[in-house]
Amino acid sequence: MRFLTPLFASILLALGAGCASDYQLGTTLPPDLRDVYVPSVQNQSLEPTIHQDATRALLREIRRDGTLNLISDETSAATTLEVTILKFSMSALTYQKNDKHSGRDYRGTVTAHVLFRKRASGAILFEGDVSGEEEFDATGDRTSAKRRMMPEAC
Repeated sequence: MRFLTPLFASILLALGAGCASDYQLGTTLPPDLRDVYVPSVQNQSLEPTIHQDATRALLREIRRDGTLNLISDETSAATTLEVTILKFSMSALTYQKNDKHSGRDYRGTVTAHVLFRKRASGAILFEGDVSGEEEFDATGDRTSAKRRMMPEAC
């Protein structure tokens, strides 16, 4: 799902940006907090397998961004990043010419709750909800369109 990348880019921006009024290039996150353990994304939405794609997309985005260092052993990490998908929705933007009930182009939106905390003390460094969205062509049926989007998130 292409819209997962903007969602996780938003998460990384929120974690690394610090105070918006004190802009600086790069992250304001201290180096001793950049080693992060990321458990599998949890799913509270009605989209059955979105958490699997979200986990792959989040890990890929963290590697691409380079601000955080992924640690595979939770006890070795300084921080933990927990993400829970709260909502997934699709809304039609345009409709088929001869069928006003069938969408042609859609907007997919994902909302997630993010908890970034120090592992040892449990102190919360960031907590909040973030959203990402993407427009896509639903050639064929909606189920097939969603399946075609899945590999792009992985």
